[in-house]
Amino acid sequence: MAISEREMQLERKHLDYIIAVLEDKINEYTDIRERLKNEYRDLNRGLWEDVGAFTGNMQKYTEYMQYIQMIKTTLNGAEHAKQTYYNLLLLRKTPYFGRIDLRYPDLETETIYIGTSTLEKDREILICDWRADICSLFYEDRMGKLSYESPGGTVQTEMMLKRQIKIENDRIVGAFDTSIKIDDEILQEILSGNTDEKMSTIIKTIQQEQNKAIRDRNANVLLVTGPAGSGKTSVALHRIAWLLYKHRDKIKADQIVSLTPNDIFNDYISEVLPDLGEQNVVMKTFRDLAGLVLKSNYKVFSQGELMERYLKTKNAPNKNKYVYWKNSLEFAYLLERYINRYFDHGPDFKDIIVDDQVLIYKENLLELYKSGKSLQYSYRMERVKTYIEDVLNSVKKKLIKETADELWESGEYMDMKEAKAVSRMRISEKFADIGATVRQMTSTNPLSIYVNFLKRVAEKEFEGGVRNTLSNFKRRIVPFEDLAPCVYIYSRFNKEDDARKRIRHVVIDEVQDYTPMQLMAVKAYYKRAEFTLLGDMNQAINPLSNVGEMGIIKDLASDQGFHHIHMPKSYRSTYEITDFCNSLVGLKTDEAEAVNRHGPKPQIIHFAQWEQLIENLSALVREYSLDKKSLALISRSKKTAVNLYNALKAKWPIRLVDSKDMKYYHGVSVIPSYLAKGLEFDAAVVVTTSDDMFTGEGERKLFYTACSRALHQLTVCCPEGMTIEYLNG
Repeated sequence: MAISEREMQLERKHLDYIIAVLEDKINEYTDIRERLKNEYRDLNRGLWEDVGAFTGNMQKYTEYMQYIQMIKTTLNGAEHAKQTYYNLLLLRKTPYFGRIDLRYPDLETETIYIGTSTLEKDREILICDWRADICSLFYEDRMGKLSYESPGGTVQTEMMLKRQIKIENDRIVGAFDTSIKIDDEILQEILSGNTDEKMSTIIKTIQQEQNKAIRDRNANVLLVTGPAGSGKTSVALHRIAWLLYKHRDKIKADQIVSLTPNDIFNDYISEVLPDLGEQNVVMKTFRDLAGLVLKSNYKVFSQGELMERYLKTKNAPNKNKYVYWKNSLEFAYLLERYINRYFDHGPDFKDIIVDDQVLIYKENLLELYKSGKSLQYSYRMERVKTYIEDVLNSVKKKLIKETADELWESGEYMDMKEAKAVSRMRISEKFADIGATVRQMTSTNPLSIYVNFLKRVAEKEFEGGVRNTLSNFKRRIVPFEDLAPCVYIYSRFNKEDDARKRIRHVVIDEVQDYTPMQLMAVKAYYKRAEFTLLGDMNQAINPLSNVGEMGIIKDLASDQGFHHIHMPKSYRSTYEITDFCNSLVGLKTDEAEAVNRHGPKPQIIHFAQWEQLIENLSALVREYSLDKKSLALISRSKKTAVNLYNALKAKWPIRLVDSKDMKYYHGVSVIPSYLAKGLEFDAAVVVTTSDDMFTGEGERKLFYTACSRALHQLTVCCPEGMTIEYLNG
């Protein structure tokens, strides 16, 4: 309900006051930043002039450390001033978007304006950060008596007013009082509009079920599920921002990792956290994580390359059965048991022999290893290595002296130093092979351990697959399905480095595409972290590589607190597109409720020849290019995407999104179906051809994912005489 003119005048007057305060604050922090910059420069000059190069003098050392401490303090102040200045600029752009009026049991009242961050003046909070506990009330779907959780416990209050305020260019262009949930004027206006250049924040329109997921504080492992368009990715990013606000004394931005499907997805969401005032959160793919383990020594394949391999070889059951086995829960548990037994029994130790004399017996090494049963594997092996090194160094030292004495006594050398040098060289050559043996015994190379595991557990029908895996490794190629076992093995065998120890929270988007092995690997790699997982089984695009069922996640999180939140409503697409997509996978209305926004029904267009398809697509490209809307031509595989791009690129400004160009473009894009995951476009055209058709139950979810990218208009192109089987129910 629009507010009265009198109320509008009061709101305009309040906005003018807030803008004036913001201008003063921005000027104040501009001066503070300049002052700190000058202080830093002066301190550096003073350090050089007063102390100079440090030479070990204790008095100089004291002065040196005083300067270093002052420089650190200045840099910390400069960083804080920079962040505050950045947040003020965000507020200046849009000071606030909502207001709530509260009345407490003692009849005291409070008016709260809600924005992206906090604005204070003279200890009075003028704008409250949307992440604050009290601001959760704005996202409730009811008025009257409510409560919220605060550091001091549960607070009882009564919400007397909830107002949505739209501000543009320092003017209030709309203000609405609502008594229920935020799904009226402002939400409908946002949903009906065209897509932005990149994904935007949703703080103005967070729905109640989304708000619960964002602010959940009861679980170490939180699973959020929902149909396409329910806002899972937005929830993931806003939850990161909430965690950084709620636990700002415990968690810094670089202590959160967000694992995403691919780099185009990362580019698409890249502006959300900065617009929420948070930066430096690590965004990476699972392939990036595996790269940290395997370094640059191997060519590491991506999930997209696995998907292309499946699309090309879907009719090769033997190859696909081997991949499916490696991605199964059974395989993950086999590897876990293998490693546990390996830890119990120890490596295959060998006697260490020099000149046919046993220096260290393997039984002694095994006894030493087993004596550290309470220690992690890496620490047990360090004890073994240290023991071996101590024994060998002692023996080497003795042999070098004995040999040097023999050489000196032989009269061949006139200088004892020369005799010792020759002796050292000869003994070192003798011990060279021993060093290789020790390294092999104590190696924690994940590929070597993985190869031994495969040889032991693979059934006869997979022997050909194992040989192919070994051939890939010899050529320094690691397919995507082999990355998770390598990460898991590395994490179990090696000590945590400081980078791994720092991570406190991991967010995994599109978790349905993670295999049980991948989830176990991530959990082992970031063993100190809590997790937020988001996904939808109906968008599990590769039948050979997915979680199987969401219940597995609960099983894998059995030793941690687990909470599952389901968000049943889809906000992305029109009612007509959502209804069409739901029918593809058999979703009922209560499982994927469509938002009350209508548009044209999805169209199925048949074409007789390739030239006719290109002509039809050209007309759509022309329309959307002129209107500056986003349009995606979505093909089943990369092959058709490349053909479409080559046929259209001479006439229209169009981009091909593939492994070579993983940027999100707002205009017209041609993109394979599996790379479109998580993205959205004003219109989508799903293109099939006679030799690149979505077929079989295994590709039903891939087709659903492709179709559900459209906000306002969906078209499916199909060759004449052919039908897409899922369209018949």
